[in-house]
Amino acid sequence: MLDLRNKRFVFLLPPLREKADTFMPTGILVLADLLREIGWQVDIINIDLKRYPADEVLRQLKEMTPDVVGWSAVAATAYAYVKEMTQRIKDAFPGAKVFLGGNLCSVADRLLHAGVDIVFVGEAEVSLPTVCKRISENGSVDDVPGIVYMSDGEVCCTGPSERMSTRDRVKYLPRSFEGIDLEYYMPPIEIPAHYGIDERSVDAMRSRYAGKRMVTIAIQRGCQASCTFCHRNSKYSPFLVSDVVEYMRFLRDHYDVCYFRLASESFIGQRQWILDFSAEVNQLGIIFDIGGARVDKVDYDILNALKDAGCVAVEFGYESGSQIILEEMAKGVALEENVNAAVWTKQLGLGSTPQLILGYPGESVGTLLDTVKFIRMCRRSAVSANMLQVLPGTPVYHYAVENGHIPDEEQYLLSVSDKNAADFSSFINMTPLHRSYLKAMRGFISRSARYSDKPPVVYYSACFVWALVFSGYLLLKGPRSLELFVYIVSLMFRIDVSRKSGSSGDISVYMREKCLSLKCGDKLKYGCR
Repeated sequence: MLDLRNKRFVFLLPPLREKADTFMPTGILVLADLLREIGWQVDIINIDLKRYPADEVLRQLKEMTPDVVGWSAVAATAYAYVKEMTQRIKDAFPGAKVFLGGNLCSVADRLLHAGVDIVFVGEAEVSLPTVCKRISENGSVDDVPGIVYMSDGEVCCTGPSERMSTRDRVKYLPRSFEGIDLEYYMPPIEIPAHYGIDERSVDAMRSRYAGKRMVTIAIQRGCQASCTFCHRNSKYSPFLVSDVVEYMRFLRDHYDVCYFRLASESFIGQRQWILDFSAEVNQLGIIFDIGGARVDKVDYDILNALKDAGCVAVEFGYESGSQIILEEMAKGVALEENVNAAVWTKQLGLGSTPQLILGYPGESVGTLLDTVKFIRMCRRSAVSANMLQVLPGTPVYHYAVENGHIPDEEQYLLSVSDKNAADFSSFINMTPLHRSYLKAMRGFISRSARYSDKPPVVYYSACFVWALVFSGYLLLKGPRSLELFVYIVSLMFRIDVSRKSGSSGDISVYMREKCLSLKCGDKLKYGCR
């Protein structure tokens, strides 16, 4: 299918959003090592970090003379950049092949038409070396699991990628960091202020770990759930506890890393695994936080064991304080579990920043007021209240397309490029609520949270002041109808006088039926599991 003989591979890390990502690009490092093992030369151009102009990227590629250029595109927000640069690369290097992996694979059909030769789906640690070995021998790759390519004008998929065994997963933990800037990815330790950790505890940690480094790294893979908004749809794949702890010891001993920001999608998966991990990591004398955890996978004893082992914070994707919205999202959790996780972390003195998604299909005045109440229970002065970002690879993306909210997919994908969920301009409103009200409630939730741990008189006084501020905003920007009265009453008195439901129906059930009739490219795009 392809004819390459020089065996030179260049990975490109595209800019994902306005600022460079701090996540250690472990996936690229592992793939680079696997390719070197089979005789390929590998280089990395980190455009996300360096923000090279397009001409500089092309200049560097010209010096490297690659046979294959491989995009590592972990988010759909890189679409516009990857599409434009792929076309320029193909024009400048017509003999080179372009591969792509990461969550942007969800729009494989569009990328293949833009010039990408092969899109890798799922875990590429088996499929990429296999493909590169085949093409260096002028062989066919049509039967390699986990790839998407064009053949006679048709998009062809070869099914799910092969997965390594649990014991072999230690290969996913890189020990060589050739080609990346360690000063950036392993900076001096700094505890995030938004965790709300007691200042004396923070000062003690700074003193104890002065001169040491931190790293943000994904060690576990995947998630146990299939939420309808999430484009990270790989299955939960735990490593062996001994491998994880030994790797942390390696980074501590060789790179002075003493603060690990464990940014896996769902680090806490199995109860015994996390208890064993807590017991073993306790011997390392390091601190860590967990950037992704499900509320239904923790209890007080687990969180207490983590704290004793050096954990300083646990981040939960609560998403909403409404059971209605949690069900719309197919979160698979009860509101009570959200509340328990919030209360336990607070009781134990663990840092945490409630993560919320507002404006989901089904959102109503009542569900937003439920979220206001929930944030009061969390007692955290900082929250991350983002609007729903509709990305390909998710059932909610299909819902938006099918219901006419995305009339032109190409234009939409270009419009959300380089945007994050905090950017209201890219928000698609699929609720019956006015945009101004959603914006006002987002502001009110964030501001009222600052006082959620204060005495009632202080909290309610602050809520009254901010309710006046955002009511004034609605008078200027809101609808000229009875809705305006409903919105202002909800802000001033936290009462829903409309009693209207914004329910959209069960998106996950709808998609289970729809996925049966979709072709492979559309299954990727619409988040079919």
